[in-house]
Amino acid sequence: WMKNRFLKLAPWAAAAAPIVVWIRSWRGWTDLDHCPYIGCDFVVFYRQALSLFRHPTVIEADWFYPPMAAVLFAIFRPFPPVPALVAWSVINVALAVVLAVFCARELKRSGRRMTWATAAGLAALSLPVMHSIKWGQISLLIVIGSIVALRRRTRLAEILFGFVIALKLYPVVYLIGPLARRQWKKTITVLVAAFVCGLVIPLAVLKAEATGA
Repeated sequence: WMKNRFLKLAPWAAAAAPIVVWIRSWRGWTDLDHCPYIGCDFVVFYRQALSLFRHPTVIEADWFYPPMAAVLFAIFRPFPPVPALVAWSVINVALAVVLAVFCARELKRSGRRMTWATAAGLAALSLPVMHSIKWGQISLLIVIGSIVALRRRTRLAEILFGFVIALKLYPVVYLIGPLARRQWKKTITVLVAAFVCGLVIPLAVLKAEATGA
């Protein structure tokens, strides 16, 4: 009986281990890399996004986000920086949970308990996931959006794919698959959606000076 009990609880204990590590080493986690505080990327780019609506201009910085990211961050305009950061962090944690769900679906042959425990542990211990949550980046949004768009063969999924590309550009490499399969219509739809989301919508919402156009 004890052996069976242990086998049932062991996966969940392993999944809870990363959470325990996060809690016990919170100070060290906040010092991950060279960023001294939680949400450093979000705070910087959120403030830059707000400034674009007040004083449209191209922002000179070491790291650039496409203008569509400013439009995305604009949904937090009614909130001061701290509540906006909290809201975005909650969204990132929720996206990490969704990522764990996707991971569990790929591991379903391992048994239900082991599947969910392993998926939770993999997501919680993933350094890119930690980075995205800790820095307040949009990487998890891009990853989840790309997975959903690539798994579905609908026009809405293609538009979503274009939106994801407009947010950070690099997901365009995922079009290699459709191109290799000669899915010309899908590829064109995605690129058109990326053009609309990446240039047309920002030009409509922001002034041309803020987009570099």
